[in-house]
Amino acid sequence: MMYKDFIKNIVNSEPKHWIYDDEVGSYVFKKDIRITMKQDKTDNEEFDEEWVKNFIHHPTATRMIVDLCFNGNSIEKFYTAAVDGERMYIPYPNSEMKITYKQYKIGRLINVGTCNVMDRYDEYLITAEISSEKKEPDNRAKATKRL
Repeated sequence: MMYKDFIKNIVNSEPKHWIYDDEVGSYVFKKDIRITMKQDKTDNEEFDEEWVKNFIHHPTATRMIVDLCFNGNSIEKFYTAAVDGERMYIPYPNSEMKITYKQYKIGRLINVGTCNVMDRYDEYLITAEISSEKKEPDNRAKATKRL
């Protein structure tokens, strides 16, 4: 499997396509069990950015890294902040407070434990004042006319 296909499988999936084990923080893709995600529960580094303070009841956060894996091998690390008393994992925004479509989709997936009961992912992004691409960007080259 090529890297782009690996990422495409994850990004194009929905939370219902994953088996989540809260005890160990692992996710298994039902359509291809070679694709997994695993939370690094040993990393509790404090995450301190201004937007975290928008969660007034719990204005602190910790880093949560999720390994995107194929056949048990980590292919990519996905960085999030565990906010609001670890009720939600929010992908790191860029300096303009934006996340990509890929970050948005993977962020929704890793919150499956929380969002299966009540999906508040978008609400948390709004509270954090983070905007996102909610549609896949059109990467096709635009045709240009030469004069």
